[in-house]
Amino acid sequence: ALAAFAPTDVPVQLSAELPRSGGPSPDGPLMLTVLVRSAMDLSNGGASMSPSLQDITRWPYPRLEISGLGAPGFLGRNWAGPSATTAAEQYRQAKCFGPKETILERIALVTVAWPVSPVLYSSGTLVGVGTNITVPYSVQLRSCGAPLVVEGLPGRVQLTFRLDPAVVRERRWGYI
Repeated sequence: ALAAFAPTDVPVQLSAELPRSGGPSPDGPLMLTVLVRSAMDLSNGGASMSPSLQDITRWPYPRLEISGLGAPGFLGRNWAGPSATTAAEQYRQAKCFGPKETILERIALVTVAWPVSPVLYSSGTLVGVGTNITVPYSVQLRSCGAPLVVEGLPGRVQLTFRLDPAVVRERRWGYI
């Protein structure tokens, strides 16, 4: 719902403290950032989000560059590549908030900065699997609440993460 009413080209950010459930201490709040672009703007100019490089705390989102994806085609077929048929069916079932809004009219770039590994908040058979998630972020493109499928467009998305120097030293040990 946030993306449905957010202005275009202006990042909107929400944050909330998550409970600690016996795992490691959270590194700050969970942060949700939404940037809405029109389909035309995303297809021609792409989208970018750059956190402050001077910020000493955890970034609210990674540095993200999406180059122009080209025309989406009918129901996003050009972006979905080999998954076009499945994606088109999913898009037909999407429900937009605005009475005159249609799928792919407004595209939301949604990022989630998790304070700790999201696996700690999960349940199921694979939760016990040993994981070591250093900088947990989720990045999605959505329209009318439906996730957009973007396949077969190599080199169009670039992500840059910042790691704590202590983590870099720890991970590089023995690989000099």
